[in-house]
This record gives sequence, C-alpha cells and structure tokens, in this order.
Amino acid sequence: MTSESSHTVDSNRALTIRSLVIGALGSAVLTASSLFIALRLGALPWPIVFAALASVGALRLMGGHNLHEANVCHAAMSAGSMVAGGLAFTIPGLWMLGGADVSLVQVLAASLAGTVLGLAACAMLQPYFIREQRLAYPIGVSAAETLRATSDTGGKGGRLLFGGMGFSAIYALLRDVFGILPQYLGLTTAVPGVTLGIYNSPMMLSMGFMIGVVPALVWFGGTLVGSLLIGAGLPALGVCTIEEAAALRQCLGLGLMFGVGAGIVVKGLLPVVEAPCLQRENRARHRVRRR
Repeated sequence: MTSESSHTVDSNRALTIRSLVIGALGSAVLTASSLFIALRLGALPWPIVFAALASVGALRLMGGHNLHEANVCHAAMSAGSMVAGGLAFTIPGLWMLGGADVSLVQVLAASLAGTVLGLAACAMLQPYFIREQRLAYPIGVSAAETLRATSDTGGKGGRLLFGGMGFSAIYALLRDVFGILPQYLGLTTAVPGVTLGIYNSPMMLSMGFMIGVVPALVWFGGTLVGSLLIGAGLPALGVCTIEEAAALRQCLGLGLMFGVGAGIVVKGLLPVVEAPCLQRENRARHRVRRR
C-alpha cells in the first residue's frame, strides 16, 4: 500500500480511539449540564450544534480531524443530552409518586438500556424517515452543516458559519443584556387571556428557512388556532375559564404532537412489517397452485 493510499484510508476513518474517548468525556459533561438545566428550568436543551463545534475543536487540538471522525465524536457527545432527558423526566417522577429508593446501579442500568434502545430505534427509523421521506429535521441539518463547514475543506463555509454565529450572538446580546432591541415585535394583550407577538430571534428565523415555507405556515396556523380559538374563543363563549383554556391548549398541543408522531412512525413501519407477511402469503399461494 502506498503512502498516498494509506493517508486516504486514515483520512476516511471514522471510528477511532480518540473520537470515542472525546465523545465519552463530552457526553458525560453534557449529561450533567443538561440534567441540571432540565431539573432547574423544566426544559431540556439540545446542545447538538455545540457538540459539533466542541468535537471539531477537540479533534483539531489532537492533530486534525476528518468529517467522518468528527461525526462519530459529535454523535457520542450529543447523546448525553438525550440521556439527561430520560433521567430528568422519569427518576424525579418515581420519587414524587412514592418516594422510591432508586440506587445508582439502577440509574446506570436504566441509562444504558435507554441508550441502546434509542440507538436501535434510530438505526431502524433513520433510513425511512430521513433518507426516503426526507422529513424536515432542523437541528440535524444545522449540525451536519456545521460539521461540513468546519471540516478540513470547509474554508469559505466555515467563515460564513462563524460569521452568522457571531452576528446572532451580538444580536442576542443587544436584545437580552443591553435591552437595545426588543424581545418581541408587535406584542399586544388586546385579546383577553392571550399574548400575541413575534419573537425577535435570528435562530427562529433560520429554523423557518430550514423547514420550509409550508411547514412554517402550518406551525403558525396552529399557533393562531390554539391562541385565538381555544385560548380566547372558549372563555369568550363561557365554555371554560381562561386558566382552563390555557391548560386545554397545552394538553391538545402535546396530544397532537405525540399522536401525529406515533402515526408517522406506524405508517412508516407498516410496509416493513407487511413485506415478510406478503412474501409468505405469495409463497403459500405458489405451493397451492403447484399442487
């Protein structure tokens, strides 16, 4: 094997010792930080882009990187926040329900089981939903573009990426720290029980571009239906109070989200399950015809 071909193999190698070590350490840090934020604020951060940047930076400090190696390291790091979500929203629930004494071994076993199940589900569902159906996945797209832009051949893409990040950071600083820019545009409380306005955020604007016009308009239409028809319309008709309408809107939103998600998964899995059954049925028919 020539030195050039050997260099090509090394540059395309993805599963390396350093990517696994860096990914494991980063995953531990992100699990701890995400778990703290989830328990403190009741919301789970998705530091996928941060994991992409951290993996690229760490690999370069250790002698360069390639896109495949950075992808493995980033995937290992970002898995930490997902594990934190599984722990933050289940273990405290056990304590609230009956004060169950959960040992460290049980927590580790549950974390490992959840990680394995998540990886298996991703391996089975990713080809259909991402490659075939090409469903909008803004966070995944942003992470992939970050890795491409910061790769060895990124060049101009890296400058554009970090330029956009710098602009967004300055914009958020002027908005949240110095108060020069408003947090909301057109904020009004003219409708009882409903606060209407547009969040002044470059991040939300970029997400709208990534998911496309039609999904963004559907998302916006759902907000109008939930805020005006449910949040304001039902109390105006005397059906329920403003507080009950707000709780109903939240429950319906979660139910719709989980219901649609489950429906998409079932629709995608049905052809996979039906294919072996149809094959067995066709073989049985052929055997009957031969007789």
